[in-house]
Amino acid sequence: MRGVISIAITLAIVAGLAHTLILKKMYADHGHDILIAFGAPSGETIQMHTAVKYRMVMRDPVQQDDQGRFLWNEWIEAHFRLRDESGKRLGLRRSGSSSLVEKSRAAAAADFFLITSLTKGQNYTMDFIPEMDKPQVYRHTFSAPHDAKDVWHEKFLPVTDAS
Repeated sequence: MRGVISIAITLAIVAGLAHTLILKKMYADHGHDILIAFGAPSGETIQMHTAVKYRMVMRDPVQQDDQGRFLWNEWIEAHFRLRDESGKRLGLRRSGSSSLVEKSRAAAAADFFLITSLTKGQNYTMDFIPEMDKPQVYRHTFSAPHDAKDVWHEKFLPVTDAS
């Protein structure tokens, strides 16, 4: 009888540990998938279009000035940081459409796009900060391709050191 009780207790402990580990993995921060497209190569540069979804904006909504105009440039600057390998911050231009993303895909994927030109073959780091009052940063490091690249969702992973 003691053997059966010991086995039952051991199984309960093992099941509890397994359940805890599974829940921990399930609720871990897996990052953000962000749609990116590269195209329109010209000389030594290539365009990068990054899709910004409605839900990304709604987590920390864009502010308005006293005349009701949306302060998009400030919102973009606060929530997205694109840097080259020397650490220089690059500008991102907001656009309502993308010439690199099919309209059917864009309608389902983006509220607007961030567009910039990059030097082919150079390394870049892009950070996404969903909410300014919660300083969690998600980062994607990449090398600008030499040729146009199909649209894909890139994983921006959480980072602890956002410097």
